[in-house]
Amino acid sequence: DRGGDWSSERVLFRSIVPTLISQGVKVHIFSGLLDFIIPHTGQDLVLQNMTWGGSQGFQSRPTSDVLRNLWGQKVSEGREERGLTYYTFEDAGHRVAQDAPEAALQWLLKIVVKSPAWPWPLSSY
Repeated sequence: DRGGDWSSERVLFRSIVPTLISQGVKVHIFSGLLDFIIPHTGQDLVLQNMTWGGSQGFQSRPTSDVLRNLWGQKVSEGREERGLTYYTFEDAGHRVAQDAPEAALQWLLKIVVKSPAWPWPLSSY
């Protein structure tokens, strides 16, 4: 029993993710803003204090790219930098795909897959 001490897991995360990125693996991290199990503020702090690709943290705010729903409302924002992608979702908790399925699908297709064959919105098919 660690008695609530999770420091070794934080150190492990800060070493594994940069190693994956240095080996050419694209890393995608996302969080629901309503997540009270793993608050996005903690992820923000870990990412800003982590060094990858030769620099510490994001060089620009990780809110520079915005995804919008069919009505033009912001559903997600994030950033991709040096092999790491981090997005937060507006109306989602711990289960982003369940809470915000349209936003999660859009993120998957536009950010992760990056397929030009998948225009958004999908209703155009």
